[in-house]
Amino acid sequence: MAPLRNDLMKAPLQWQKFDDTPSIKDGMSEADERIERYLSCHIVRELIRDVFKNKDKEGDHHHVQILGCYYLQLFYMFQSMTVFDSRGAVTIAAARLACKMYDEKPRGTTMYVELERQRLQRGQGGLSEEERKELRQEASEIEIFLLRLTKFETDIALPCDELDTLVEKALTQLCISSESWKKICGDKSPTTEALALRERMKSSSKNFLMDGFMGLLPLRFSRRCATWSAILFALRYAARGIPMRELLGVMEQASADDGINQKEIEAGFQEIITVFKAKSQAERKARATVVPSTPALVPAAGPSAAAVSSVPTPAVAPAAAASAPQVAREAPRERSRSRDRPA
Repeated sequence: MAPLRNDLMKAPLQWQKFDDTPSIKDGMSEADERIERYLSCHIVRELIRDVFKNKDKEGDHHHVQILGCYYLQLFYMFQSMTVFDSRGAVTIAAARLACKMYDEKPRGTTMYVELERQRLQRGQGGLSEEERKELRQEASEIEIFLLRLTKFETDIALPCDELDTLVEKALTQLCISSESWKKICGDKSPTTEALALRERMKSSSKNFLMDGFMGLLPLRFSRRCATWSAILFALRYAARGIPMRELLGVMEQASADDGINQKEIEAGFQEIITVFKAKSQAERKARATVVPSTPALVPAAGPSAAAVSSVPTPAVAPAAAASAPQVAREAPRERSRSRDRPA
């Protein structure tokens, strides 16, 4: 029997109440923080893709991206984006630490080269040798902070770990309890038609889950709830003829062993939608930008910023920051963001 992995998506690393985040308390708007979380996670994903380029490790590749986004979201659960540049050392630290957890150490300056390329795309200019040295030092300090925050756990359980099994469970329940699905299938076997959706469901659920980690999904919901919400999202688009209320009932029955109710699953579903809204807002902001550089809090989005498909649905209310555990108070040194500001 495989050893149990460490589930960190619970207190104290899960928000128990909703309040302003550290960034919002420092004057950042809710919309700007959402956009910045999305764009920063996009950079994390790009850095990890660059490390895994030309490697036959597609499965791990997705797991590493999700873990990298999780590290970044955790960091800004306790620290402010007005103090720590969300597109510099924090993205490097989150991506690099995630790679290390999967025994794939970034080779040499791979990530720094990719980060520099993205900076040039945003019109920020290259870094001096002194700035590169400072970036490496700050990234190392942030890695240590993240390790302390997660109690140096190296085998972290992620929502995608059991996703394939839960998709099978959801499709089985769909055939048993959904009258709408039976009507859609007509003379065809509901079980056979569900099996035909299986691979599509697994792939799209994983993608929606990865999208959710570019927002507050990993900080507001339990690991299993995040998985079921992503499966609901995939099923919503694979079987459009089934009313949402009925789909929620199917998910609640499928997740009965986990003790997760409809309200939680639907809230996770809505949280994924907020990522698509942030993406859409980031794209509009980028198109409206005439000058290539913008104020440091919300720098212009590069042309590669779109990482998820757009779903034009309204978002829900923001989540909030809770008190950091004792170890989280040993924060990295504050860094000036002045090098990212326009002249």
